[in-house]
Amino acid sequence: ERPSPFDADVKQDLDLLPLYKEVNNCFAWTQGAITTAGYFDWLSNLELEHRHTLPNGIRCLGVHASPGRDDGSGIHPKSTQQELQTLVNGCDADIVFVGHTHAPCDITVEGIRIVNLGSISNPIPEDLRASYVILESDRNSYKLSHHRVAYDYAAVIDQCNKINHPATRHITELMLGQHQPPWVRS
Repeated sequence: ERPSPFDADVKQDLDLLPLYKEVNNCFAWTQGAITTAGYFDWLSNLELEHRHTLPNGIRCLGVHASPGRDDGSGIHPKSTQQELQTLVNGCDADIVFVGHTHAPCDITVEGIRIVNLGSISNPIPEDLRASYVILESDRNSYKLSHHRVAYDYAAVIDQCNKINHPATRHITELMLGQHQPPWVRS
């Protein structure tokens, strides 16, 4: 599914037309690349959620935005306790791993640990390094460690230019930290 702006948004605000066109072109390009490589059917059949039980019985749930959702506001450091409770209510997990907002965080609500892994290639300013989490576990315990490492954004931007990717401008702005989500700006 494609993100906003949608047809109705553009009809109400023609200034959104360039972004609308760029998003459509990017999605068409990406779908073509994935289809050509033979991965479209595989990707489209992936489960919305992935569950795994650690050797010590801790129940993990991996999702994109939040349990049961691949989109929406997602989970980020400024999510309120009430928002988080609503998003993880009934998820039947001890740890929920999320992404979507690209904002690393580790928050516990109602006994559920919520871990946003961050992003390898599209981080949120101020820290533009790639972020990820490593989970280690054994029969007695588990350990999560958050990591930040340098990422060669110049090489990605150069490659986008070389292949004439339709969203090169947008990707470049993301990688240079020129976009901030609404919850960062407020």
